[in-house]
Amino acid sequence: HHYVIMYWGMYGLLKSFSTSWLTSSVRALGSKPNLPVLTLFTKRNEPCLLCDKAKEVLKKYESQFLYEERYIDLPSNRHWYDLYKYDIPVIHLNQRYLMKHKVDEELLKKALIPTD
Repeated sequence: HHYVIMYWGMYGLLKSFSTSWLTSSVRALGSKPNLPVLTLFTKRNEPCLLCDKAKEVLKKYESQFLYEERYIDLPSNRHWYDLYKYDIPVIHLNQRYLMKHKVDEELLKKALIPTD
């Protein structure tokens, strides 16, 4: 699968690169190894105003998760396209569905509370 991993930090977007690594490998990168991985399913080749709005809202919580984008319109992500073509943005937390269409901030806050 094709991923784009972005790290937000104090000074905005610090790193952005493309990789085919597994999501579990994301945790080994950067300085936030114990944080959950938030995946935003979006499109790369078409405008998505709802996705842009979701990204803006997610920036408020950037210190609480590792962030990645999965472009459903890439051929390698056909499975995700079939699932989410009418629903983006879709957000997963640690590879589990969390929400779609917009960021529900209350749900996100609850989901980001550590359970251990």
